[in-house]
Amino acid sequence: MRIFTTSDLHVDYKKNLEFIKQISDLDYQNDILILAGDLTHKEDLLCETLVTLKKKFAELFFLPGNHDLWLKEKHYSNSIEKFEAIMVFCQSNKIQTAPRQYDDVEILPLYSWYDHSFGEPNADLRKRWGDYKFCEWPKGMSLIDVNQYFINLNDKTLQDYKSKSENKVRITFSHFMPRVDILPIFTGRKKYWLAPVMGCESLEAVVRALMPQVHIYGHSHIHVDKIKKGILYKNHALAYPSEQRYQESVGLYEIDKSSMKNR
Repeated sequence: MRIFTTSDLHVDYKKNLEFIKQISDLDYQNDILILAGDLTHKEDLLCETLVTLKKKFAELFFLPGNHDLWLKEKHYSNSIEKFEAIMVFCQSNKIQTAPRQYDDVEILPLYSWYDHSFGEPNADLRKRWGDYKFCEWPKGMSLIDVNQYFINLNDKTLQDYKSKSENKVRITFSHFMPRVDILPIFTGRKKYWLAPVMGCESLEAVVRALMPQVHIYGHSHIHVDKIKKGILYKNHALAYPSEQRYQESVGLYEIDKSSMKNR
């Protein structure tokens, strides 16, 4: 059983949707795909994409990203309600959103939202960042409250996985970034301007408590492979078509479990 990962498929773009469709229906029937969020804000397309990928793999793990919770279609009163509806859909279609153990690996989804702990957004970011326009939260819920809502969803995982099995590779994954020092380095006017909406320090505390060999994340759209205090942080996003020319490779990334066991 092989393990593959990708994120930020953004299937609103025709090129990206075609990428999903061209994945073999046969080659991955014994394998796992970890999908670290951001398919589309369009609920029907999101569900269709998940079902398509589920048929191509033995197991599909997924947790929503920020784009997935946008309310452009206004089918829900707030983004928490949409999140919960996506979770119900996943459970009904046997798409994994909770931890699971296999013979040689544990896969643990971790939930979060950014809380500006990586920095305060400037006026330009507040004006241009889509979440500020298209995510809506229950009345009286601050951004810190939103982050805490999602972080609290990890409590059972933290309780159930306090101890680590010596003969299993532990993989955690999230949509958002758990630490600021794995941010891609931008140049010119874009240098770190997105930091406030990239992740949160409270997610890193959860990752550290679980101590996986590898933590997979999405959101930044830039491939990263960095080891920090014994944990490999990995991003392998498909990203927007206009960004793909900057990636070393576009497609699925296979996690090397054998190398992880020796770390």
